[in-house]
Amino acid sequence: MCDVAANVTDAILPSAPVRQWVLSLPFELRGLAATKPDVLTALGRIFAEEVERATKRLAGVAGAATGSISFPQRFGGSLNLHVHFHLLAVDAVFDKHGEGVCIHEAPPPAKADVADVARRVHDRALASLRRHRYFDERPAEDRSNEPAAETLIDALARLALAGGTFVSRPFVAEQRAGEDLDRKEPRFSATCNGFDVRCAVRVEAGDDERRERLVRYCARPPFALERIELMKDGRIAYRLKAPRRGRTHRVMTKVELLARLAILVPTPFA
Repeated sequence: MCDVAANVTDAILPSAPVRQWVLSLPFELRGLAATKPDVLTALGRIFAEEVERATKRLAGVAGAATGSISFPQRFGGSLNLHVHFHLLAVDAVFDKHGEGVCIHEAPPPAKADVADVARRVHDRALASLRRHRYFDERPAEDRSNEPAAETLIDALARLALAGGTFVSRPFVAEQRAGEDLDRKEPRFSATCNGFDVRCAVRVEAGDDERRERLVRYCARPPFALERIELMKDGRIAYRLKAPRRGRTHRVMTKVELLARLAILVPTPFA
């Protein structure tokens, strides 16, 4: 994680402002994106293209170019399956100026701009899924009554999407790592039928320290060892990123823990 962050900061991202765009998928699509590499790739490409389109339009420089780097994440804060994308997009465009390159910073997106990205990602994602026949939109009477055979990957995804058991346990409160890198502000957030887009976090040009910290946050592993606890009855308690209705830990058997970790490993060619 640290090596990736250092390399991205020093060798990939230009000396320009960077905005973090985050796309969360509807619950109904998370299992599909987790088990079908082509779906995950298509959704990530669509998201990157729409952010690029929005950045160019905001900058208003004809013929300019921009870029981004994507970090697909498969996990949530409780070892749950939660496929989403962190996209670090250059918040500027570039065009040729003599023998060099001129950087034009883009103004902050308005609420309507973020909503437009969410809507276009939603429309293009559904069109892509229909085109590749991942949706069965035939009338119920025309479909087969035989349930589709469930693969092992499908079973793991179904388990990792399930609610599970949550309890309250004593824990030492600590500042959440990267809390300032995961802000949700209404102005920079929009949702279209479960496709949730937000982009409140921005790092100024030249702030390499914060930019590297943002890359580390995007490239972080799916779980933290210090949040795992072995209970007296042999079950595993995993401390949540944020308490839910007073519940602080997810409790699992050892087999369930292994199953949840297994589905978080990307499938080949994802």
